Amino acid sequence: MITAFVWPSMCFTAVLTWCSFGFLACLFFYASSNESITMPIMKNASLRSDENDSSNEPLPSVMTDSIVYSRPQHRVKWKEFDTEAYLEKGKLKPDEDRYAANKFNQAASDAVSVNRSIPDSREKSCQLLAYNVAQLPPTSIIITFHNEARSTLLRTVMTAFARSPPGLLRESFW
Repeated sequence: MITAFVWPSMCFTAVLTWCSFGFLACLFFYASSNESITMPIMKNASLRSDENDSSNEPLPSVMTDSIVYSRPQHRVKWKEFDTEAYLEKGKLKPDEDRYAANKFNQAASDAVSVNRSIPDSREKSCQLLAYNVAQLPPTSIIITFHNEARSTLLRTVMTAFARSPPGLLRESFW
């Protein structure tokens, strides 16, 4: 005889099992489909040095329903970027509330240097590991943002560039 306490847990287990099988079946059919989904990748020129400049490379072929932005003719290297002029456009006006736009003290954020030093926050065991950078694959940096203060966005981008080994940074999107 099934008691009132056992019956709900049995029903829950049965429903959970069927949902799991359904999810796995959907995953199997999705993974086994012949249609592959590819995203267009545009390789940015190296942001580190002039010797790796790939601005003359043709754009890769892309899907017909994608948006491709042409590369600007005169790009600025990240080390030559005028940070002061960029930050000046987003500075607070004297009578503007420091917390209104970004919900944090933007005046304090604007006062922090773009090239600030950040302590290594990794565990001690991770700090002791040594990696052969020549054997690591190149990587991409994708920074997503929405209505971000210019000072915080620029600090994020500059820190990512400054701390990435030169040979590993292939693409960057923001």
